[in-house]
Amino acid sequence: MSDITIFALMQKNISGFTKKSTTNVIFFVCYCVGMIAAPQFFKSSQAPGYSEGFKMMIVCWVILIVLPWVLFYYYYIENKKKVKNEEKEIQEGKEALENEEFLDLTDKQQRGFRYTY
Repeated sequence: MSDITIFALMQKNISGFTKKSTTNVIFFVCYCVGMIAAPQFFKSSQAPGYSEGFKMMIVCWVILIVLPWVLFYYYYIENKKKVKNEEKEIQEGKEALENEEFLDLTDKQQRGFRYTY
């Protein structure tokens, strides 16, 4: 996944200004730590093959391939739960809040919020 895709998913799937800002900061700090740590695995004593460095690159790529699928599955399950709960609330006769998106509610508390995947 590219950085642009990650930022787009974060903006779309996180509600609330503070939560979005915190998530962006955490992503940026992790990105910076990765950029600092990555060169440490390419040791001159392992030249020219750099086996440890390439093993770490492969591990990171595998993680980058698996994590989005885990995230997509989580979003899918959460959306199904929200639809089920919404149908249950409609049957019970609960009314929807007006302008729910402007209230100070998290994405889990907003009934109309759906994750994008």
